[in-house]
Amino acid sequence: MTVPSWRGIASRVDLLRSTGPRHAWRRYRQDLALRPVLAGRGERLVRTLWADAARELGATVTELGSSRFEIRLGQTSTTIDGQTTALNSQEAVVRAADKPAVYGLLSRAGLPVPEHLAFRSGDARAARTFLERSPVPCFVKPADGSGGEGITGEIRNPGELRRATLSASRFASRLLIEREVPGDVFRLLVLDGRVLDVVRRLRPRITGDGRSTVEELVLGEYDRRLGENGAVALKPFVVDLDCILTLQNAGLSLRSVLPAGTTVTVKTVTNWNRPEENMALGTAVAKELGADAVAAACAVGLRLAGVDVIAPTANAGLAASGGVVVDVNAVPALHHHALVANGGATARVAVPILRALLENAGPAASDDC
Repeated sequence: MTVPSWRGIASRVDLLRSTGPRHAWRRYRQDLALRPVLAGRGERLVRTLWADAARELGATVTELGSSRFEIRLGQTSTTIDGQTTALNSQEAVVRAADKPAVYGLLSRAGLPVPEHLAFRSGDARAARTFLERSPVPCFVKPADGSGGEGITGEIRNPGELRRATLSASRFASRLLIEREVPGDVFRLLVLDGRVLDVVRRLRPRITGDGRSTVEELVLGEYDRRLGENGAVALKPFVVDLDCILTLQNAGLSLRSVLPAGTTVTVKTVTNWNRPEENMALGTAVAKELGADAVAAACAVGLRLAGVDVIAPTANAGLAASGGVVVDVNAVPALHHHALVANGGATARVAVPILRALLENAGPAASDDC
């Protein structure tokens, strides 16, 4: 969907009022420098993932173009574009991108989801009514999309809702507002009815040194992501509205100086975190939680899915812990399972995925669960 460019301009002007022009200029320069760096890192990562899986299975890899591969084992072959495989039908992929529809499917399957409301960016009256009912805070996010773009948390009043609506409308005109649920974010990777791996994903944080402002620490982390060549995040570390409201809720601002050793959360959206903030759990989670993730993938009709839940623990099912399913990704980012703090526990998730592709390349029908 094409979104009017004026929304992007208005959103950036709104953020500029919180950050100031000097910050905006430095971020602009960092963004320009990071684009080619991230592109190269992403290509190397997917090449390594699939080459490793192919070696394990005795298959051969032919690179067809940028991050596009043909992998062959005997007379069987499959084509992979980045991290997109042929395991899911196009119908299911489209279905999974519609977040309100997915929440409906999950609810009908008996799975808990956040209290939520879909609305249009041009008419937020229903969203204001939703916000004014307790409890708060709330998230606003695009109703279609992935990757954490346009999501703002810690929304507590109509003014913040207006700003979050403007920010999200850069990416879609149909939006979601939903209640925040306490707990950690867990990504469960599901393939053909079984959980391959689970990662606990902490929200992005910074640690004070007693001298630097929050702004300086954030920009310093961005510079680190620019300069390092190892296992670093595949997204920039930026001040956006989600960051501004998260700091505000903690009684902080960009100009605050944190005491040495003090760690604070600076964003609610885990997509922007560092590998050091992700912990591989393998499959050592409650069987009930695994069953919830499998049921979520099945409800959407996906053979391969990254199921995101928010829960206080991974040692209980969602009904027992009070957790919820917040997303079912049809193209799960496999790098989440590689870029983790406990690298020795990394699951080679590309191996079973490639095996499934070569054994049965066709997508399963949505009623095969």
